[in-house]
Amino acid sequence: MGIVYDGYVRVERDERGYEIVRTPNQATVAFLICVSAHARVPYPHRTRFDRYDGSVVLITQPRPPMISPEHPDGAVLDVPGERLDKPHLTIRQHVVEGAWEEVGVHIGDNDLVAILNDRRHLAASPGLLTERTYLAYAEVRPDAVAEGQEEFGLRKEGERIKRLIVPVREFSKMPCETMAAWGLQQWFLRYLLSDEPVGCFD
Repeated sequence: MGIVYDGYVRVERDERGYEIVRTPNQATVAFLICVSAHARVPYPHRTRFDRYDGSVVLITQPRPPMISPEHPDGAVLDVPGERLDKPHLTIRQHVVEGAWEEVGVHIGDNDLVAILNDRRHLAASPGLLTERTYLAYAEVRPDAVAEGQEEFGLRKEGERIKRLIVPVREFSKMPCETMAAWGLQQWFLRYLLSDEPVGCFD
């Protein structure tokens, strides 16, 4: 295995000539937050309730790799996310921290947070990247959303994240711009229409 480039990411070339991009901390969690007056605390094997009167929390964020002549600012519509870079925190705790930092949503100890796909991570781009992503879902009541601020993110890291509160009925018809957002949207629509358990609890 030879090293082609070593910086924020490491590019390696294996004995067959394939290039592999190794990302730092190699795992992230992307999460969808539903804001509803009907949000309830978690319990095993819960079934759905009507969330069509609720909203979901989305973000727009400039992403330099997405800059193109047709898309000069590189901003994409996405769901919030957090890099799993604190070994002492669980996935749920990373979701809680990321929800506050990225979108100003307070997820309490008794709020529902489900780690989806049987807690299995998904490959971001298995032909090139080592990065993997967990998907999660949270439910909060409206008073958990901080008011008076619409732009978030860690300034020291150059983040400029705009929060969008989108009614569920609109979200169900929106085109997505990232795989994580599309996957969570499709899972959420299935969840709305079924009586299956929400997923695994952290």
